Amino acid sequence: MKNKVRSSVLIVLGFVALSFVISSRPAKGIAKNSSHDPTWWSKYEFLRDNGSDPATGKTSSLSVGANVDVSNECGPQSETFITINSNQPNILAAGSNEIFRLPMRGYFSTNGGGS
Repeated sequence: MKNKVRSSVLIVLGFVALSFVISSRPAKGIAKNSSHDPTWWSKYEFLRDNGSDPATGKTSSLSVGANVDVSNECGPQSETFITINSNQPNILAAGSNEIFRLPMRGYFSTNGGGS
């Protein structure tokens, strides 16, 4: 009986030691970050010190009209976006989510946003 108890205690201690060894090893594939800075900080510092790359192509400015409330929803919308077809700039697409309710909406225009 004493041998069974001793064996059981040794087995339990072995499992405890094994679990401690396994849990104290760093997981594979997890990046170690010893810095307290966020991951984007070095890029920010580089741009702050050196500026951004010069424009490589033709640049131009454009003027826009007043904002248009296309959803006619009361309250704010979130995750709004608008995109322009670079091959046909009069074609626009947009979307919005209502913050306090469920509707999600999509919009398009073929006349540069006139309608």
